[in-house]
Amino acid sequence: MSAGSPKIEVQSDPMFAGNIIVTNHVPANPCAMGFYGSWVLKPGVISGEYRTASYVWKPHGCFPHFSAMLGKLVDNNVKHVVFLGDSHIRVLFEHLYYLASGKVHSGKRQVDSTLKLTTRNKQRVVMTYKMIDGIFQDGTHHLCQGRGKSTGRTHFPSIAGPIDLLVVGVGHWEMAFCRKRYDAFVHYLPLFLDYTLSLRTSNASKAIWVTAPPWNAKANHCWRRTLARVSWANAYASELASSHYNMQIFDRWNIETSRFDETCDKAHMSCPNVLEKRMNGAVGSVTTQVFMSFLAQIFHT
Repeated sequence: MSAGSPKIEVQSDPMFAGNIIVTNHVPANPCAMGFYGSWVLKPGVISGEYRTASYVWKPHGCFPHFSAMLGKLVDNNVKHVVFLGDSHIRVLFEHLYYLASGKVHSGKRQVDSTLKLTTRNKQRVVMTYKMIDGIFQDGTHHLCQGRGKSTGRTHFPSIAGPIDLLVVGVGHWEMAFCRKRYDAFVHYLPLFLDYTLSLRTSNASKAIWVTAPPWNAKANHCWRRTLARVSWANAYASELASSHYNMQIFDRWNIETSRFDETCDKAHMSCPNVLEKRMNGAVGSVTTQVFMSFLAQIFHT
């Protein structure tokens, strides 16, 4: 059943260039709050002498090891995982495949992909990625422009089912390509989430909303998608997806924001390196490992 366009309590906050979500939920542990660990200085490194290699990730220990993910999916009869979102979801999809299989996906950027993970006893999990390059419609009073500029699609893609697990995340395109970005996001996000709900044909299927990562404007020079704007989109989307669409939230924002300027290309924390047969991106590797541990916990039996 469609969740429609629910009203969510918000308050004005000039620091976030708009409204922020107000919620009274008090999670029981740090991981439930989206704090899966912290970046800590390596031994012998003096605080203040910042270098990329100076910090390591220290998990809180709330989740199983990321290597348990594939086994947990198979144990719970998860055969088809679908990733829906922009290029930030694509690189999460690619990095997960690399960590689970040891192989680098050599497909072209910005296109749909299907990959297969195989366990030692020959059981398979199929992973599908579908690009969502904008959830808005061009030429409306929200002043959006650029829907489908990577895929040519002006409608959401059809996906062959059944789907056992849905991984979803958007936000960057709407903050970048709509002049009335806040109104556009509030208007179009419920329509997009209605679409994702229609893909969940089984009561057993699960859905995860992945928050948008920070934007490295120093490297990319797209100043429209500021950290404040992406943060606002994450807060709004997380509350809507969890409270009205029964989606679990994976908060990559809390992992990556403190290291927002350490992208491995102009825009992403994970980057396929086909020539060297590996994925680049130290921060993206941590995010993907935590996400795999997050999945292992969800399907823990």
